[in-house]
Amino acid sequence: MILNILLTLVIFVIPILIILFFLIKAILRYKLSFLKLLSFFAGGILITPLVLYVERCLFKVSGINLNNALPILSLILGYGGIAIIEEISKLLVVYCLLGRKKYSYRAIDIILYLIFTALGFALVENILFAGQELINGSLLSQVFHTMGLRFIGANLMHLLCAIIVGLFLVQSTKFKNHKLFYLGLSISILVHTVFNIIIIKFGASTVLPATIPTSLMLFTAVCVFLVILNKRDLSFEVGLP
Repeated sequence: MILNILLTLVIFVIPILIILFFLIKAILRYKLSFLKLLSFFAGGILITPLVLYVERCLFKVSGINLNNALPILSLILGYGGIAIIEEISKLLVVYCLLGRKKYSYRAIDIILYLIFTALGFALVENILFAGQELINGSLLSQVFHTMGLRFIGANLMHLLCAIIVGLFLVQSTKFKNHKLFYLGLSISILVHTVFNIIIIKFGASTVLPATIPTSLMLFTAVCVFLVILNKRDLSFEVGLP
C-alpha cells in the first residue's frame, strides 16, 4: 500500500510540481498578470465544447470511427484531423483575445498565453474523461489512475505543443520570417498526431508500457523548453503573424 502511494507520488505528483515551478518562476520573472493568464485559461476551457463538436462533425462526414480497428492510414487521417483542429483552435483563442496589433506584446507573454490556453483545454478533456469513467462504473481509484496517466501523457503533449508553437511564433516575428511560424505549427500537429497514434494503436491493451516511455520523452522535452523560457531573454516585443 505504502509502495503504491510512493509510486503514485513519483509518477504523477512530482512532475506536476516541477512544471509548476518552472511556470511560476517565469511568471514572476517577467511580472505577468495572473488575471490575464487566467483569461486565456478560461478561453481554453470555453473553446473545448466547440472543438469537440467540430471533431464529431469531421468523423460523421468522413465516416471514420476511431473506436473500430482501423488501418494506419485511417488512423493518421483521423488523429491528424483532431490534431489540426485542436492546435489551430487553441491558437485562435490567443488571436481573438489579443487582436492583431503589430508590436504590443513581449515574446514571453505570447508563449505563456498559449500555454495557459492549452492547460484550460486539457482541463476540460480531463473532466470529460473522468466523467466517462464514472458513467462506466469505474472506481474512484481507477479514475484517479486514469487522470494521472492523462497528465503524464495527453496534458504534457498539449503543453509541449503550445510551447513549440509559441517559440516558433515569436521567432518568426523576430526574424520577420512567417515560414518559421508555419513550421512550428506543423511540428506541433505532427507531435500531437504521433502521440495519439502511439497511445491508441500500441497502448490499447497495455496502457503503461506505451504511455510511460512516451510520456518520459514528453516530460523531458517540456522541462528543456521551460528551462529555455527561464534562461533566455524573452522580453523583446513581438506581433502576431
